[in-house]
Amino acid sequence: DHFGLDVFQIMLTQPSKLAEIKGISKEKAKKIGEQFAEIQSMQNIVMFLQQYGISATTAVKVHNSLGANSVELIKKNPYILSDMVDGISFKTSDTIAFNMGLPKNSIMRIRSGIIHILRSAAYTSGHVYMPKDVLIEHTVYTLKVTDDEVIAAVSELLSSKELFQDKVDGIDAYYLYSYYESEYYIARRLIAMSQNTQKFTMTEEKAEKAIDALEAKTNLYLAAEQRNAVVTALSAGCMILTGGPGTGKTTFLQTVIANRIVHTVLDHPDDPDIIVASSANNQAITNILKDFKIEQPAEGKPVNPLSLRWLPGLDTLGLYLSGKDEQKDQYKMMFNTKGDGFPNEYDDPARLEEYRRFYLEHFNRFFRTACRDEVACQRFLRRQMKKIRDKIETCLDVACLKQYGKDMGDKGFLSRLLRKFQKLPSYEEVISGWEQTKDFKKRYDTLTANPEYSALPYTEDMAVRLDISYRYLLFWYAIHDREAEFIRRLAECDKEEETRGREDYTERLKRLACVMPVFISTFHSLPKYMVCVDNGEWDAPLYDSIDLLIVDESGQVSPELAIPSFSLARQAILVGDVEQIEPIWSISDEYSCINLQRFGLISSESDKRYAFLHENGFLSSSGSIMKMARKSCSFEVAGERGAFLAEHRRCVDPIIAYCNDYVYHGRLLPKKGNKVKYKDLPPKGYVHVNGVSEKGETGSVLNKAEAAAIVSWLE
Repeated sequence: DHFGLDVFQIMLTQPSKLAEIKGISKEKAKKIGEQFAEIQSMQNIVMFLQQYGISATTAVKVHNSLGANSVELIKKNPYILSDMVDGISFKTSDTIAFNMGLPKNSIMRIRSGIIHILRSAAYTSGHVYMPKDVLIEHTVYTLKVTDDEVIAAVSELLSSKELFQDKVDGIDAYYLYSYYESEYYIARRLIAMSQNTQKFTMTEEKAEKAIDALEAKTNLYLAAEQRNAVVTALSAGCMILTGGPGTGKTTFLQTVIANRIVHTVLDHPDDPDIIVASSANNQAITNILKDFKIEQPAEGKPVNPLSLRWLPGLDTLGLYLSGKDEQKDQYKMMFNTKGDGFPNEYDDPARLEEYRRFYLEHFNRFFRTACRDEVACQRFLRRQMKKIRDKIETCLDVACLKQYGKDMGDKGFLSRLLRKFQKLPSYEEVISGWEQTKDFKKRYDTLTANPEYSALPYTEDMAVRLDISYRYLLFWYAIHDREAEFIRRLAECDKEEETRGREDYTERLKRLACVMPVFISTFHSLPKYMVCVDNGEWDAPLYDSIDLLIVDESGQVSPELAIPSFSLARQAILVGDVEQIEPIWSISDEYSCINLQRFGLISSESDKRYAFLHENGFLSSSGSIMKMARKSCSFEVAGERGAFLAEHRRCVDPIIAYCNDYVYHGRLLPKKGNKVKYKDLPPKGYVHVNGVSEKGETGSVLNKAEAAAIVSWLE
């Protein structure tokens, strides 16, 4: 009533006047004005684009990409829609431009058409450049313009650095500038990964010690082959892990990530890692998300408060980078680079005191201390972590003395001499200290009841003991240190001034990594999240921003899908099995061969270079990122690059024996035994069911008769 019918005009042009109304401060009035202006500009773009058949949902995407002046920008250059907004095709922009009266030989149209043609070549065929003659010919044919008009547009694009010209095998070639930069950086990153001297690579000897000191999974310890794989992951820039189903690849991944988190807190406490786990399909991503869920205590059962999060509302260690908001109730999600979803809800300075109270209450109760802030908590945790690391080294030293001193036949004198020099306790003294702890003894007795864990050599038995004691503590101390680091960084940030610039956005990702140590995303989505605003470029790639990229089911990932994400990473670990499901390839071998010949890379299908590209997984018609990365991995087993996990623990022996005989040629070592859950059924059998395969509503193939038979067995 205060302003009557003028209220909307006032909110739009003079929002400060709203402060005249009781209860509205100047700051609140300003925010109301900003929100109303945004709604007004969004309404304008929706109404403007509706006349061209563009939906309201797409119009909102346009507003989000182009901002409040969207209508003016489109009127000035309608091709900005296809150039800048995902999901709007060149054909749509061209139709709008035609309706606005732009001629077909408009320089704007030809420039945008060239960009469209180069993008299409990349998306449909994997080409990052086109030869000059081919590009001109294709553009003339597609846009129905002249050679001279195309050449003039190419010249403008070169001047504005939207296009890059290079020589490829003596032929003039044109790249989109961003594609050239990506290809250049990818090549550099792959070389750097294979010769990595970054801060987190180490010698094999140091890697062995790091594993001994920093494993962090209770009731698990690494088998010899898993241990070899972890050593390689820590000492190589690019590492491949392969193995049949059920051989411990997921356990290996969890160990590497836990090891990395602890190692970072101890050696680089002020530089949180950005760790990303990725794969090609949603099922693989769902499996990763489940792996990082924290098991919640069952009602009525005792719970160890150390293994819970000490920040409110958290039940996972993984942040899902995806735009699928229908999954927001299942996972902690980040929908876009603006931080919509979990980041904007959680990464909020207004909640700082809530987090601090919650954290300090849990911290002081567990450690029986009286710390007053997160910095004091971090100092305490890091002191404790260093003491635990020293204890682990002592335990390993005494186990080595016990085992290898005995083998030398002069155990007594040698052991006493080294203990005196190093001031080490005896093996028996270390063990007796553990045996007096009821909780430890219960867990250890449960483990060693398994014949595989009983009668182990001293060093391996010590590894088991450390897994369920000191290493477990180290991992959770590191997690809680990072939670305190999140609070500290949140207290220092100025969210009002924060932008999507390189420095601010990287800082925000690191802050989020403190509370969610693992980012999880498909390769389709990941590059969209690792971009910033830099020197006028809206989507400048954050090269080197990912400290560790983990690829699960890498045998299912085609090369062109993964390579953009590799350009963003310092170090990569690829896990998978080339004998299981292959990638879904969009083009045939024949078409791939034609493309290679067309661009002068091979002379014919019998060319040795074609055989090399095919065998090493470089082709988008038959390759995978796992095959490609084998060339960069220095670790080798039985003539095959990469670490192969052989011990199978999932299926009973007769089932895996079938795979072992026909696929893995005896390389797998069955460890499950023959004990079956349903004794009325054999571990493996064959039943013929009369039925036919047919396509379902989604296009997937199904066999209803077989499905019904399986259901009847289960019932």
